[in-house]
Amino acid sequence: CSAIIIYEFIRYVQLIDIVKSNFKIYQKILKLFQYKIVSDFSKEKLILNYSKTLLLFSIKIIVILISILVFVLMHAIPGGPFDPVDMPLSDSAKAKILKQYGLDQPLYVQYFKHMWGVLQLDFGIPYQSPGETVLELIGRAWIPSLILGGSGVLIGAPIGIALGLIAAIKRNSFIDYFTSAISTLGLTVPVFVISMLLILVFSVWLEWLPASGWGEAKKWILPITAYAAIPMATYARYTRSAILDTLNK
Repeated sequence: CSAIIIYEFIRYVQLIDIVKSNFKIYQKILKLFQYKIVSDFSKEKLILNYSKTLLLFSIKIIVILISILVFVLMHAIPGGPFDPVDMPLSDSAKAKILKQYGLDQPLYVQYFKHMWGVLQLDFGIPYQSPGETVLELIGRAWIPSLILGGSGVLIGAPIGIALGLIAAIKRNSFIDYFTSAISTLGLTVPVFVISMLLILVFSVWLEWLPASGWGEAKKWILPITAYAAIPMATYARYTRSAILDTLNK
């Protein structure tokens, strides 16, 4: 979603230059959008108003389309919270639960109810934690997520910059090849795969660190290491490229 919005913003910037080059076409477009052209308005102000309108309209359409796509895909994939394998229930119990959550209604009715709840900041009740709402779950979990994610960036970025600097200075050396390999792996391997590998090595095989938990500081090491992989790889790669470009000038 973020990538699409950034793409639309680039289109919005390009649109300003295109419209400036042909103001007559722009006046016709404004009439189609029921804009009243006032003589004392400047050309730049009209262009900016139209561009803002087009950008906001594009974002709304994109958000609606993405919400429909995600909603349909979530119902199309196999399995679910009441899967007969993971949670065997009788037909009557399952029908009662489906009715309780509104999952017995047609898909379009579920979607509109879901979006109406989203507009009211009511995201429903999580299936795995029915004693709280989704907002309460987010409020309880965002602080650990912020600490782990922020720590991963604060640790991974300096390490990545240092590796990229050393790799650029000692080009075609072991540290250069090692940094390139680490950068490639960090950018291509998903975080959840890195997490599983860290758990497998340091928790299962070596038994040095716990695989889960939150209370003790040693329980933070593995998740922070996993979160630090992407910023470390990104900063190492771009730092090396930037320094090599500078040295080659």
